[in-house]
Amino acid sequence: MKTLTLLWLLTVPWLARAQAPPAPFQLTITRTYASCADHHVLDAEGAVVPLPPDAIEALVCPPTVDLHGDHLTYVHRQKVIRLDLRTYQRIELFGLFPEYEGIEGPRWSPDGRSMLFRVVDQQRRNGYTESSRLIVVTVEGGQVTAKRKFDRFVNFVCGSTCGSIHPDDIGFRDDDTLFYRRHWAAEERPGEHDEIDL
Repeated sequence: MKTLTLLWLLTVPWLARAQAPPAPFQLTITRTYASCADHHVLDAEGAVVPLPPDAIEALVCPPTVDLHGDHLTYVHRQKVIRLDLRTYQRIELFGLFPEYEGIEGPRWSPDGRSMLFRVVDQQRRNGYTESSRLIVVTVEGGQVTAKRKFDRFVNFVCGSTCGSIHPDDIGFRDDDTLFYRRHWAAEERPGEHDEIDL
């Protein structure tokens, strides 16, 4: 009896994994060169998903790209776009000034409604009051319902582009709170985390 119980305990997790449906879409790297990586989106059977021309172009050495469930987020011609891979509905989340030095994100809120991006502009052009801007976009029912921005001296490093040093430089503490790591060169509390209530 003990042997049968042990066999059952070992078999059930394996069966659950074996029968779990595959993820509907997968973002894969097709080629890497210099500091670039080109991408494709694959379906559950591993076939390349046909994409609109702007998305195909955007997946060649993208400054940032994200696949979250059925939604692909990418940058095309200074616009951050979210594409529904099932309906091909396209939403423009926000625009970028041409001089930006780096963009990263999105980081997702726990409820999956809001996305956090960080854009770097060390010269503080176009109304920036700090060298980086946090942008939170909330999407409900296929529409942008809220857009907020916060200029903060967030931690980053620059090479071919500017981005995070640590995986926890920016993110959501919960659905209503952002966190960010203060830049290592900040005069006060360098490298410490601060929070922003939404």
